[in-house]
This record gives sequence, C-alpha cells and structure tokens, in this order.
Amino acid sequence: MIYHYLLNFKKMNDNDRIEDLHSTFRQREAELREKYITPYLNSEDENYRMDLEAYTALFYGAIEDFTKKMGIISIEIAKEKWNQNREINDTVLSVTYFCMYTLSDKQKTSYVSQNKLIALSKVKNEQGQIISYKDAITKLIDYSCTEYRKQVFKYYGGIDYDGLAMILKPAGIDLIDNPDIESAFSDIKKYRGSIVHRMNAQEGITTLPSIRDVIDKVDYCLQFCENVKDQVIDKI
Repeated sequence: MIYHYLLNFKKMNDNDRIEDLHSTFRQREAELREKYITPYLNSEDENYRMDLEAYTALFYGAIEDFTKKMGIISIEIAKEKWNQNREINDTVLSVTYFCMYTLSDKQKTSYVSQNKLIALSKVKNEQGQIISYKDAITKLIDYSCTEYRKQVFKYYGGIDYDGLAMILKPAGIDLIDNPDIESAFSDIKKYRGSIVHRMNAQEGITTLPSIRDVIDKVDYCLQFCENVKDQVIDKI
C-alpha cells in the first residue's frame, strides 16, 4: 500500500507531496474522531468501549502509515539532491549509517573489510573494477535507500518512541524531546495492544480510559506528526 501510494506522488513537487500526505492523515483522524469519539464528548453514555477500541486501533494504523511514508519521502529528497547537485545532507549521512550498521557480513564486502571501511579509492563495481569516488558514494546511497525501504515495509514493531526512532532517525528526522508526547505514544501503543491481541473483550483491561484522556494523548501524537512534516519540508 505504501509503495503504490508513493508511486502516485511522482507527478507532484516535494512540498505538495508532503502537505498532501499530512492533510490526508489529518483528515483520516478527523473522520475517525467524528464517527467514534465525538458522540460521547458531551454525553453521559458510558458504553463507549467498542467505539474507543475502533478509534484507537484505526488511528494507530494511520499514524504508523504516515510516519513510514514520511521517512521514505525524506530519503527520496536526499537521494535526488545527491543525484542532481552532489549535495550531501544529514539524511544521506543518516541513511548510509543505518545501512552500514544493519548490513549482513556478506553484504558489507563491497564497502567493509575486516570490520574497517574500505577506502573510497578501492571500492569496486560488480565487475571488480575500481570506480570513482562519486560513483562509489552513489552506489552506497542507492543501496542504503533500498535497504531502508525494505526495513520500513516489513517493520511492525509498534509506534512508541523506540519504534518511531527506528523508522524516522535513519531518514534524518528527529523525535521531539517531550516527555508528554513520548508518554502519549507509549500509552496509545499499550492500549492498542491490549485490545487487538485478545479474544475476550474484557481480558487485560482493568480500567477503561476516558474519552477525554485518549483524545488528549492523540492530540500529542498529532503535534508530533506536525513536527515530522515540518522537518521533512525543511529538507527540500
């Protein structure tokens, strides 16, 4: 789903792509909130468990999708800047570091020997020929971006700050240093996990969160996503 969505972005400029993605994400959350949450905000009805579960689970999926797509757009911008202007930025450095750190021993042979980086002057192509340093860097950036995409597509570790760091930091996107936001993601993940991985509706839940409490935490998450969007726009 992420792959096909990003293919449709190719005809848009970078700023429009990012704004469109963020707008789509915010619209999705607003629709979920209107359907599952708003009816209970000024109501004394306490039978909201099923709607709260639906809202939490669906929002969790939307925010995971959003952060993955933003990470991929970030590395695409960085890769394009290198290809067009030979510009090295923090995203290129982050994604290549990620790649070198996560490559298997077999994959590292093109760039690493005996746990040490091979000098750029000695990096070879598939035919065993030494290539220029620019071609060597291009090869590493291309490979790093491909590996990052693979990792993002298969990552299902959950959206708390540790999970977000695994998705966003390799793409040169920082996490807000805010304990309230970090706690909000942790609580949303915990509650979401308690409702989707059980058969008994009451199992594992001792106290049902209030509607207002969940909304407050989601608003922190939305603040985080706004910051992610702004960081990626700044990379253009």
